[in-house]
Amino acid sequence: MIQAAVDNEPAFEVSRVEVDRDGPSYTVDTLAEIKRTSLVAEQQRVAKAIDDHDPLQAQIGDLEPVDGEIAQ
Repeated sequence: MIQAAVDNEPAFEVSRVEVDRDGPSYTVDTLAEIKRTSLVAEQQRVAKAIDDHDPLQAQIGDLEPVDGEIAQ
């Protein structure tokens, strides 16, 4: 039902993190998993933008600092 409710809402995404987890489900674990998967997706988006040499998508604010310098 939730998936049907957000099908036409691009700003929303249904997560199955709690449904797919084995054993007990704790909020702290759910939030940590959502954060981890969101960061991976964002890093992939930035890497693709850099690979595509799209200056409109790869902004300096998107790059991660490495040892106090901007990684390029």
